Amino acid sequence: MVLPSAILLLKGDDRTFAVRSIALVGVIGHLRCLER
Repeated sequence: MVLPSAILLLKGDDRTFAVRSIALVGVIGHLRCLER
């Protein structure tokens, strides 16, 4: 979680960071729903 975020911050690509963050949250939420 920390490493990819740091890399994206170094790149300075806010759009990519936002998109990946939203996608990551969506995937985690989906996996949690499947586990239950």
